[in-house]
Amino acid sequence: MKKRLLECGSLFVLALMIVSAYCNTFLSPPYMDDYHSFINTDHVYLKDFSPESLISLANTPFGWKRWVPILTFALNHKLGGSSLVLFHATNLAIHLLVTLSVAFLAFQVFRLSKHRHDDDMRAGFWMAFFVACLWALNPVQTSAVTYLVQRMASLQALFYVISVACYLKGRILRQPPVSAENSSRLFYLISFLAGVCSFFSKENAVTLPIMLIISEIWFFQPDLLPKSFQRLKRYAIKTKVLLSACLLACGAFSIFVFLHIISQYDLRHFTMTERLLTQARVVVWYISLLLWPAPSRLSMEHDVLVSTSLLSPPTTLIAILFLVLLLWLAIRLRHRFQIVCYGMVWFLLNLSVESTFVPLELVFEHRLYLPSVGFFISIIAAIELAFRRVVPRLLTRDRLLAMGSIVMILSSLLTFATFERNEAWESTMTLHKDAAEKAPNHPRALANLANAYYFAKEYDKAVEAGEKSIALARPRFESYAVATNAILISLIRSGDLQKAIERTEELLQSRPREFEADVMATIYTNLGEAYRRQEKLDRALESALSALYWTQRLGSPTIDKVRVATLITSILKDAKAKRINPDEGWATAPFDMPSQTWAAKVFYRYGDADIAKKLIAVALEEHPGDAETLKLSEEIRTDEQLSEEQKGKWSFTAKYVRHPFSRFNFSMAIAFIIQEKQMPMTIMKLGEAFLDYALELQPDSTDAHLLKGWYYYQRDDAQNAVAEARLALKHDPENGKAWLGLGFFLIKAEQKEEAAAALRKSLALYPRYSKRFVVRDIADNLLKKESLEEGVDSGPGTAAMTGEVSQGVRAD
Repeated sequence: MKKRLLECGSLFVLALMIVSAYCNTFLSPPYMDDYHSFINTDHVYLKDFSPESLISLANTPFGWKRWVPILTFALNHKLGGSSLVLFHATNLAIHLLVTLSVAFLAFQVFRLSKHRHDDDMRAGFWMAFFVACLWALNPVQTSAVTYLVQRMASLQALFYVISVACYLKGRILRQPPVSAENSSRLFYLISFLAGVCSFFSKENAVTLPIMLIISEIWFFQPDLLPKSFQRLKRYAIKTKVLLSACLLACGAFSIFVFLHIISQYDLRHFTMTERLLTQARVVVWYISLLLWPAPSRLSMEHDVLVSTSLLSPPTTLIAILFLVLLLWLAIRLRHRFQIVCYGMVWFLLNLSVESTFVPLELVFEHRLYLPSVGFFISIIAAIELAFRRVVPRLLTRDRLLAMGSIVMILSSLLTFATFERNEAWESTMTLHKDAAEKAPNHPRALANLANAYYFAKEYDKAVEAGEKSIALARPRFESYAVATNAILISLIRSGDLQKAIERTEELLQSRPREFEADVMATIYTNLGEAYRRQEKLDRALESALSALYWTQRLGSPTIDKVRVATLITSILKDAKAKRINPDEGWATAPFDMPSQTWAAKVFYRYGDADIAKKLIAVALEEHPGDAETLKLSEEIRTDEQLSEEQKGKWSFTAKYVRHPFSRFNFSMAIAFIIQEKQMPMTIMKLGEAFLDYALELQPDSTDAHLLKGWYYYQRDDAQNAVAEARLALKHDPENGKAWLGLGFFLIKAEQKEEAAAALRKSLALYPRYSKRFVVRDIADNLLKKESLEEGVDSGPGTAAMTGEVSQGVRAD
């Protein structure tokens, strides 16, 4: 009884230390990814707790891959509104649960040590407790606990650790001399459910099956792989064929994933090779950070020198050799130092997703949250081993007291260090200042500092920090747009409208070609406001329309669209007061209708019916019975009916990929995936073979003929592509997707007038197509002598738009 009380008391003290280390974070402000991940994401805000509402959370940019953390954000908002305290308290509660899970996992691992004696079994709890202390109180974990959006990392870690721990527990219960079959099944079930939740929390969970296999080999069946191969040899030929087919499917999927990964490097300022080389140095730095987590070394931004070769910088080769040696030792010495090596493998495996070839940012501290569990298991196991070797006669009790003294001293220091690190999260200003001081040449750190200065109304400092960020900006390195916007709004607030306009136009004209576009809508909205204040309404409207274009192209949150709508409405009210038409291209002048109606026309022209309907509702409240408003409302209603009819015909993914339950659907799904991902020619031929088989099954299928056209299109056979599209339309003349495909095929065949007509026909059939405004612009530009080149205000030219939309058509 006393033993249980002591153990529970120790866990309670650890919980108090964790809470005290994070007690200064409950009002810490949101940061960077918090905004676009859940704060400004409409789908996160639940109307009720119905199954439909909960399922709708998968409509966020993360989809189902991070549904569990998005659900927790939605519940936080539903229960506490915008209360930061509740959001941070939830993050801390998750961290406490992970701490218990880590202790439970470590307890199972230390129980399984082949070098442990029966009289040492009582030490298992304390060894696990020491691991939990060093892991939970380490300041490195602040970026996963205090940074709200990194709840995704902590939840994934929670379920991952529970899954492995319960699997080990279930296996232990089946070991002689006691075999508790029913209890072991319960733990297996929990392990499976936790694993599923881990996969719905973050993509890093992909390593979980590998970790479970490694655990089985490490502790229970060292000869598992040889046995499996021997069993495979005895299987019937049908089973071997099935396994071969599965391996082929996995190989094809791996190729698809790899090609997708390669395409993402177009958005980065480093290549895949450079990232792989750099990550070797980063992982070694991670190890040093866990060993010496001084707050002065921790930051939200780290200015990392990219490795361009094995010897540039020279530490690249040293880091690679060190990591190779570490992995070799972990495998080579796994029998002699079982737990130490298991922790090392855990650490390296769980860094393998974010610290290898996936095109993510180079360094973030929250990536250590799950890998560091294995690191500290290795550390505690190594310390215990050192005690055993140096003082072999020391009793277990004395050894634990000595280790406990060391761990408690370290835990106290780590608690203070974590509290100090969290002081940087006091406000947006303190956090960005801290990052900029520790990474003074990091463009994003300076751009974020410029924004912080703006909100603090220190406009001169904001402009200075923004200009420094611009000067340091590199192609594909996020900061230029953020810094530009910070300079613009700071100059506007300081009253220098002319300078704000001139400097912004200059920065937009000279922006890097590889340019991060996320803030473009905001820049043009603010620029439009500057022009409006100068009473240059034509330029103000031009900027507002550019902002609207970018909101549509980027799928911006509703809050950005509302700001654009507010700006357009204000411009039109000013125009009505002066009887000026700021856009002569419109047949009806804005002062002949309510301002909201004119703004609604603009939004609907750009394909945003939702905002248009909200503006119409406001217009009808102020001007009930207005003829133009009612006419537009009826037009939207009719277009919605037409679009609803087309929606069922449109998505190949919904029709075939998600329902591959017939020979035709399965063949179409394979053919569509291969073609849509534009795989290598050898695999493309396989996809076309599946498509030909589908056409044999249903020769009158509109979708099959259209997909055949896309195959021809991809290998530049425009005439056959057009012929297939016409066959598709012969079977279904009112298929908007087929008309759209025909339009692109005719563009390639250089039949511009017919292409424009086909594209317009597609939009007439499907008025609410998500890329409507781009298709419309392509159709308009086709009939001009010279296509628009990519520019500041017009967006991409015809060639760029054609490529962008044609790729989207195949993905729909």
